[in-house]
Amino acid sequence: MTSRRRPHRNLELVPKPDMATELPTELDGDDDPFDSPIPVAPILESLDAVTDPLDAELIGAMLLTSASLAGDDAEELVLTSMLPAFEALGGVPAAGLLSMFAVLGTEPIAAAAKLHKSRLTVPANAFPDWIRNLEDPVTVRGCVALTDPEDEIFLLAAYFERPHGAHAMMLIVDPDECGAAVQIAMLEPEELPDALATIRGQARRENLRLTEKPLAPAEFRWHAEVALDHRADHDRGDSTFGDTPEDNLDLGDEDGPGYHLLATLLRARLRTLPLSSIPRPPHGDDLDPDALLSVLEEMSASGLLDTGSGRGTRSLKPAKLPPKRKTRDGRAPILRLRVDLRYAKPPIWRRLEVPGDIPLNELHDVIQTAFGWTNSHLYSFDTDFGTFGRPDPQLGHRADAKTTLEQVAGTVGAKLSYTYDFGDDWEHAIVVEHSGPATASATYPRCTGGRRATPPEDCGGMWGYEKLLEILADPNHPEHADRLEWLGYEHADQHDPAAFDKAAINAALTGRDGKSARGRK
Repeated sequence: MTSRRRPHRNLELVPKPDMATELPTELDGDDDPFDSPIPVAPILESLDAVTDPLDAELIGAMLLTSASLAGDDAEELVLTSMLPAFEALGGVPAAGLLSMFAVLGTEPIAAAAKLHKSRLTVPANAFPDWIRNLEDPVTVRGCVALTDPEDEIFLLAAYFERPHGAHAMMLIVDPDECGAAVQIAMLEPEELPDALATIRGQARRENLRLTEKPLAPAEFRWHAEVALDHRADHDRGDSTFGDTPEDNLDLGDEDGPGYHLLATLLRARLRTLPLSSIPRPPHGDDLDPDALLSVLEEMSASGLLDTGSGRGTRSLKPAKLPPKRKTRDGRAPILRLRVDLRYAKPPIWRRLEVPGDIPLNELHDVIQTAFGWTNSHLYSFDTDFGTFGRPDPQLGHRADAKTTLEQVAGTVGAKLSYTYDFGDDWEHAIVVEHSGPATASATYPRCTGGRRATPPEDCGGMWGYEKLLEILADPNHPEHADRLEWLGYEHADQHDPAAFDKAAINAALTGRDGKSARGRK
């Protein structure tokens, strides 16, 4: 039987960092003081080494995950056996264990754990810092998905933060297996941009282009919980073919926490996020034709299947490309374009005026010059008529030198997307704002406006750029000197994120290999 745990198309994760106290993984033993399949005695020994609330959560996640071996009786086991036994321990260990379950458990378990903890006689000032820090709220930021050209999700990632620490989590999903979760990794926050770039680079070598797209927290929760639920369904299905629950349970090894342990932690994180109003898709035994139709109608009404939303399924067959302008059609109009670097906050944009019949490969040069890119990576234009760039049948890129702007976006309001560097994925949203005759005194192409400086190349995409700006602004940051050296700067103020020089851009556009032309009457 094909494993449901394989990385899709051989996409491998970076090694999982060892961020937790070494955890026991035996599920039975004579030293178990409770009438349950969970070895709590070794866990109590592990508590002595805990200083970080995240380490405590991983221990608690292991306990809750192990309890899942009781199947449908897991919640009853926790409520009627484990939590009362924890309270009976008394002292700081009881407070620690109950605090873990209050943070990680489902609503009934969390409420019961808080009740048991409230009955302890330990004064709050006797608690170690990690117990008090567990009560700090967890916030999320930077929720993203890696999607293919058909908007199928391959990876979900986000940063989770407390006042005293932060971490990032990545969830690999397999579109070919109902979008089920395949693997989870926990990383230090600064490692996530490089990890995403590594995965996109490996996907490119497999002729798969993945694009990084931001998600609202509720949307991130919806996709992640669906992936986790589908994986859980598959795991239950595996057990019907002879595997036991113990065979399927992955708590971890010397390389770090395993899938099921991290799934328990991730589910707890997701429960702190807003709920989406979009219904869950049916799966497995829940599939019913009438119910499926009803859900699809609700998802369509909510916009989840909207092809313009960046989240639904897009048609694989592009529209037929209009013919090129002929001499008898007269001179091409001048198109005014607004070009925004996607996901930039504050916005980074340029307003450009170019002839409508400019070939897309020349428009690429214009955008490179206007934004100050170095033209050292691959690129593509995504349009309603297909994807254009350097011809590449494997990537599905048609020749941009043979296609003009007005063929793919020749009317006011028309949109297309330009992506530069398939590793960092600098996406530029292009909108045609105006179409009209050329001004005789003007030289085209030209820049008529814009805001803010372009990020440095190879800094890890927009999320990496945000992190870079944070580091440059903090002289005491441990990476401050390294980032300055990488940029070739002596001082952080040599990169001014607010800088924009229209005159310099137009001078560069005018000098670009003699390709500029005076306006025509």
